Amino acid sequence: MDKWAKAALDAAPTAPKPNATIPDAQWEGERKNLQAEAYIAMGMAASLRKKYDESITDYKQALAVAATPDPATWLRLGQSYLDANKLDEANDAFDKAIATPNASPQVKSIAQAKKDETAKRKAGGAKPPGGF
Repeated sequence: MDKWAKAALDAAPTAPKPNATIPDAQWEGERKNLQAEAYIAMGMAASLRKKYDESITDYKQALAVAATPDPATWLRLGQSYLDANKLDEANDAFDKAIATPNASPQVKSIAQAKKDETAKRKAGGAKPPGGF
């Protein structure tokens, strides 16, 4: 997966317009969103490998380059922080998911549930994944 995501990162900045009628500004936004999607894919792969610091870096980069950041990326970032036991950072990411203007009710609901989980962990009421 990383190989294909990195290839997309390399290709996106110079990708030609698929249709000449697309305005330049709109196409530039699409290029940025393609780059963000590649970073998201790399972040997901890193999370599966339990390389949470890598996934955090990738999700943060996705949010930085996206023309329109996806609220689900904030959720993924928050989950990586949660998995890395960085509870304050996780809570902040979940807050941003909730506050993103284009966040769906489902994203907001999941983010709130994750905030609740984070609060329980901070209070010592829940153990991190794999914890005893």
